[in-house]
Amino acid sequence: MYIILSIILAIIGIVLIHKPWFIYNLTESWKHDGKGEPSGHYITNARISGYIFATVGMITAIVLVIVQ
Repeated sequence: MYIILSIILAIIGIVLIHKPWFIYNLTESWKHDGKGEPSGHYITNARISGYIFATVGMITAIVLVIVQ
């Protein structure tokens, strides 16, 4: 169960790294009327968060596989 959750966390991280605009459209675009674009700071923050999520997800999955 935890292995699946860690893989999902890693996948979310990879999506944040490669497609931060997709996450922006899902989570933030509805908050304003016009066709807004994410700022550069948002993109940078999303990518940094993606690296953290992907790293933690992969390390957790590896540790869980080794422990079992």
